[in-house]
Amino acid sequence: MSIKNTRWFSAHNHTCFSNVHVIDSINRPEQMLDYAWDLKMGGIAFTDHDCVSGAIKFQKAYEAKLEKEWKNVHGDEEFPGYEEASKALDFKVALGNEIYLSENDICRENQKDRHFYHYILLAKDAEGFKQIRQISSKAWKRGWSTGLMMRTPTISADLLTYIQGGHVVCSTACLAGVPARTVMQILEDEANGDDDGAHQLVEKLNHHLAAMQQLFGKENYYIELQPNGDMNGDQVKYNKYMLSHYWGKYPFIFTTDAHYLNKDLREVHKAFLNSRSSKSRDVDEFYSYAYMMSAEEVKSYMLYVTDEQFDEMIANTIKIKNMCSNYYSLKQKQVIAHVKYEHQKDYEDDLQIFDGVDEATYPNFYYYLHTNDAADHYLAELIAHGYVKHFKPEWKSDVYYARLEEELWTIKSVGEKIEQHMSDYFITMAKMIEIMWNDAGSLVGPSRGSAGTMLINYLTGITQMNPIEMNLPYVWRFMHPSRPDLPD
Repeated sequence: MSIKNTRWFSAHNHTCFSNVHVIDSINRPEQMLDYAWDLKMGGIAFTDHDCVSGAIKFQKAYEAKLEKEWKNVHGDEEFPGYEEASKALDFKVALGNEIYLSENDICRENQKDRHFYHYILLAKDAEGFKQIRQISSKAWKRGWSTGLMMRTPTISADLLTYIQGGHVVCSTACLAGVPARTVMQILEDEANGDDDGAHQLVEKLNHHLAAMQQLFGKENYYIELQPNGDMNGDQVKYNKYMLSHYWGKYPFIFTTDAHYLNKDLREVHKAFLNSRSSKSRDVDEFYSYAYMMSAEEVKSYMLYVTDEQFDEMIANTIKIKNMCSNYYSLKQKQVIAHVKYEHQKDYEDDLQIFDGVDEATYPNFYYYLHTNDAADHYLAELIAHGYVKHFKPEWKSDVYYARLEEELWTIKSVGEKIEQHMSDYFITMAKMIEIMWNDAGSLVGPSRGSAGTMLINYLTGITQMNPIEMNLPYVWRFMHPSRPDLPD
């Protein structure tokens, strides 16, 4: 295999989203994609430190990259869609996560001297990314802040619960992973003449590797090595140990664990790490080679690896790439929260105040008053209750009815376009405001922006200002079928 022409897949990379945990990376996803393309990689994986919140941004950047390079290569030829473009351009993005695997009983109170072992998880498809999100959510729910960083431990039970069906690829990550830390202990015991201690650790490592391979599947579990120019450093010691003891037993890959784009940005990254953390933080040995590299540069730091071994590691990164979907969309329909219609019976009689509403003049208003749809009818009840509560003799019914007709047409039309009940949006918002007033003991402002122009907001208690009394016309800026979306 020609290293110069290989399109290896980079399976361990960090972006600015890793900074959610601790100041860590200066990479921006758009820049990483451009640089990976320039290096003639076959693609990259985004694996931030237990943070999957950048996934939408990553996917949008991936889409933009495919569109751009398709145009550069094929000119005005019609774009075939993201999946086909990814295949044709031989460039792919995988979504992943770098988790902190910890003891099952770990918590804020007993965290001292406990370990947070790193592991890389990569989604092969949409189901795999769902499993990764579930694992991350569990970790964040038990997480805590130490002041310097956020701790979000993943326990073994999380992996056993959510890793199902071979949808996730796992690699052993950096020197903070279980294998690397164990190997460092083994080497220390051997240096100190503690052969029994070293033997026990070897057995422990063997058991751990076998268990993880069984959990993820033989084709989905990889030993990860990383390049480093310090031939006497821990990374090279670990690499050599794993190659001599486990090559042929487990598949290997190399990654660059990129925290910045290239070597020219080393000092910039170092200054960034020290800007908001301890000046004593290890930012030299650990991060000196943590940037994106070509396969040739990686090999220049791994001269102890034979050409055959290096070729096999490249092939394994491509294998991982090929196992991951070319494209799957993370877009979902908006979900409108639904609360219990707790006053459904209480407010039914209030609808009588609208007995004068005729279908010919006010068809949408009439629909809400007489529909059998639970959400739409309950919104009409809330409107009627508010009308009864706030009614003044000087109110002109034709003015108020016309306003409600226009607003209810808007709500109905937007709901039809997004295929959800917009009524639930207003019902839920009204309940939230009620809780703020009555249960939370909080002050609530009279309105915000264009929301104050909607009579329904006033009648349902969302706002506290009557737009008709204030001569405010209904402003379509708040909500209109031409831009079917949830109002602000």
